[in-house]
Amino acid sequence: MSEETSTKRNRTIWIVVIVVALMLLCVCAVLAIAGATMFTRPIERLSTEGIMERVERAQVAEVTVQREETIQDLETPVRVTISNRVGEVHVMAADGDDLYVEATIKAWDSPRYSAEETIDRVTFDVYEARDGSDVVIEAGAEQGINWNRTPVVDLTIHVPQPCRLEVKVDVGEVTLSDIEGVVDVTTNVGALSVENLMMVDDCSLRTDVGEVSVSLPDEISFALDASSNVGEVDCEFSLRNERAERQVVRERVRGDVGDDPVGELTIRVQTGAVRVERY
Repeated sequence: MSEETSTKRNRTIWIVVIVVALMLLCVCAVLAIAGATMFTRPIERLSTEGIMERVERAQVAEVTVQREETIQDLETPVRVTISNRVGEVHVMAADGDDLYVEATIKAWDSPRYSAEETIDRVTFDVYEARDGSDVVIEAGAEQGINWNRTPVVDLTIHVPQPCRLEVKVDVGEVTLSDIEGVVDVTTNVGALSVENLMMVDDCSLRTDVGEVSVSLPDEISFALDASSNVGEVDCEFSLRNERAERQVVRERVRGDVGDDPVGELTIRVQTGAVRVERY
């Protein structure tokens, strides 16, 4: 190989190296310009209002509204059916023949207007049925709402006495005070507390998860059937014909209080303790 041929080959190699290097530099320059454009424009756009909007979206807002309903001059005993998906339910004896309901509705979301829109989609209805012999109270969020931030409806209800009371709650505590009549309460998750129950017929208290406590007048006569699959069952009354079943974690107590029971009090708990007390 001549010296001239070797020189030409070396020159060709250097030309190729230089061309490739220039092409790589061009590609890098294009990518750099594109990247700068892509990241600079959003920063410019979010420099003021955009940044504040994103901060607002990151902050969860709480919205609370109060609603009230009254139904006057009810004939007793009135049958009241209460349904609430998530929230506490407090029921107490009314002073007269008027039924009064107060609802506290809370919603959380971000931004705030989303929580306000959620409030507007929460059900709260109080109406009469069967010519005024029944009252229906319904509360809860409709299907499709973001269940990660489920709205809550807390109900306080004053009911004329005597009454027939049916309460169903998915998640929430239920308390009854000074109720005379018949009660049937069911919750999926939530404690049940019944104070001074003057039962006149069969009554039922049921929950999957939660403690149940009920107090009755000392002079009342009733039959008791109380059980918990996981939890203790304790009764302050002296029971006639007592039949107690106690396994590893399950307890069931049955018996009669007094001589002439007005009805049977049935208590069923999956997980939680049961307490039956003297008022």
